[in-house]
Amino acid sequence: MARKGASTRNYVHDELPLTAAVQPGSASGRRLVSSIAAENAREIVRRLLGQRGRLGGLNAGLFKMFEGWLHRADPPISVCWHSAFSTGLNTLPTRDDRATAHAAIALALHLNTEGEAGSWSANGLSRGCFRWGIWSLPHCETIDVETDGQAATIIINGGPHLQLVRTGSQWRSFGKTPGLRHHVTLGGRSIALLTKADADDDKSLSRPAAVHTLSERHATQWQYAADMIRDYAAPYAPWVGRVVRQLLVLEPTPGVAHSGSHPGRYGLIFGSGDTSVASSAEILVHEASHQYFNILRRLGPVDDGSDTILHYSPLVDRGRPLDRILFAFHACANILGFYRACMASGIVEDAFFRRNEPVVIDQLQQLARPLKSNPALTPLGRAFFEPWVELVD
Repeated sequence: MARKGASTRNYVHDELPLTAAVQPGSASGRRLVSSIAAENAREIVRRLLGQRGRLGGLNAGLFKMFEGWLHRADPPISVCWHSAFSTGLNTLPTRDDRATAHAAIALALHLNTEGEAGSWSANGLSRGCFRWGIWSLPHCETIDVETDGQAATIIINGGPHLQLVRTGSQWRSFGKTPGLRHHVTLGGRSIALLTKADADDDKSLSRPAAVHTLSERHATQWQYAADMIRDYAAPYAPWVGRVVRQLLVLEPTPGVAHSGSHPGRYGLIFGSGDTSVASSAEILVHEASHQYFNILRRLGPVDDGSDTILHYSPLVDRGRPLDRILFAFHACANILGFYRACMASGIVEDAFFRRNEPVVIDQLQQLARPLKSNPALTPLGRAFFEPWVELVD
């Protein structure tokens, strides 16, 4: 079951460009999705602010920065759809004050990384480990941050200052240098590559084991995949880059490319290491589709619950509820769109796409059967299906 979002804002479906929001290349769709993610993120910050009396060790500057951020115009989806928000949301029901305080610090650092000005400090962190964008900060018991959004000074454990300067969306370090994490760039955004240690042994992420360490080979694999999307399926590059912010690299499984995501971990996907460039690019498009599905689900259900049949899904070779069939259909439709964009752009190594295009078409046709003219689909549900009807007719 998909986790409910932090916010369920009431929208009038017929007045919104829903069909534009479920596929790349639409400015109106991009605005809608960003607006939904922004309201969801603001509600999470409001709830964290409501816990300030319990969060010892965090000074007033952090909460003042959160309050200021709430009054900004809608921030971009690349800021709001990030695990820094979902981690904060997920700690609230636990009543674990230390975990919530750590989540608030991680969120503050994320907002600072994205250009939010602030002056704040925290202590009593039991050697917490935090990140500044693509940089790993040293283990810390205390942290002091001063930033105007373009330059930042960070003091860890009262020690030497870390100095960083922002150019565009990227930060550069001067003097004492924090650890630079492996990452790839797509659509003008950085996607951090994660290891087993970053996954926190989260049992909700059903998958093969994550790698213990990252190598240049992993970084090269995923950067080449990102470059393939950029060079041969250009509309998908910013579309993927806005919502895929972290990629947990899995141990390879011979002959199988695993991928997935979880609705309670915003912007985080996982995918097999050591797969082909084309297969890795497909994973990015596939899982980005699921991220958009999870965002738009905050508008409401995709079906009214009247269809209780388990319909066959060729992707998992078993019956699934109607909403999961739609979930899979939307991803497969974007995969086919990615394939065809690459072939239309004249990609030289097209054997992967020619071999797999008929497979994806067959999967789409099977998934479409229970969706066609199904009265159980809501306006939102139909929006995930109707743009691709001609692919399966």
